[in-house]
Amino acid sequence: MLCFYGIFQSDVNTPLSLMEQYFSELGMTKEDCQEIRWIDNYAYQYDLLLELTTEFLLNRVNPFLELSPYFKGRSDVVQKPIPEIGLGEIWDLLSQRNLGESSMEWTLFGGKMNEISMSNIPFPHRAGTSFLVVNIASRNSLNTTLARRSISWSRQLYKTIGKYIPNAPSNPRSAYVNYCDFYMGTNNRNEYTNVGRARIWGAHYFKSNFDKRVKVNTMVDPQNFFHFEQSIPLYQQEKVKGKRKKCLSFHV
Repeated sequence: MLCFYGIFQSDVNTPLSLMEQYFSELGMTKEDCQEIRWIDNYAYQYDLLLELTTEFLLNRVNPFLELSPYFKGRSDVVQKPIPEIGLGEIWDLLSQRNLGESSMEWTLFGGKMNEISMSNIPFPHRAGTSFLVVNIASRNSLNTTLARRSISWSRQLYKTIGKYIPNAPSNPRSAYVNYCDFYMGTNNRNEYTNVGRARIWGAHYFKSNFDKRVKVNTMVDPQNFFHFEQSIPLYQQEKVKGKRKKCLSFHV
């Protein structure tokens, strides 16, 4: 079953007007919309009663992970709209069956974010960025066949989206850091972390801010205590060996 879930920050009249203007064939009415508090949106995403928002936010276990504990997410930060032909290819992939659960999330950028310089804080995707797209393939079992099928689908979708994203050396394909994508590259295992190697994946997340982050991490964590597959490495790493006794990963 294909399902669309959308969020619009305004009263109901504005999205209704826009949908009538651009997607009148969908026939969306006021009864198709629900005005809620922004904070309630997080409970609504998981089909929970809005009265359970507080309980949901205080629960350290994500209900999505309880239903589908195995998943792969990949992201793209996109500068220009994907053309209709590309959307058609994406639709065909989303329509495939026997994948478990598959979904895409599109998050519009712009507004206040465009007023902040990309070098002010680590997150660089500011002016010139149109939207963030995330594709997720999830499943609720360890079935090997289903796992391979889901991963293959995720790779195919990522490749399809890439055909419509500029990928010049000066504008590498970008990604959102909170969806760790190890296919882009990882730090060395059981070796000294290499800044040059880390820059391969780091440029996707942080663009020109990557080297600034390396400098900061070298100062605040000189023993490289907080490390994992895509943690920010240190300069002069040959003097500080990254211990691999315990892998620490932090996600917002």
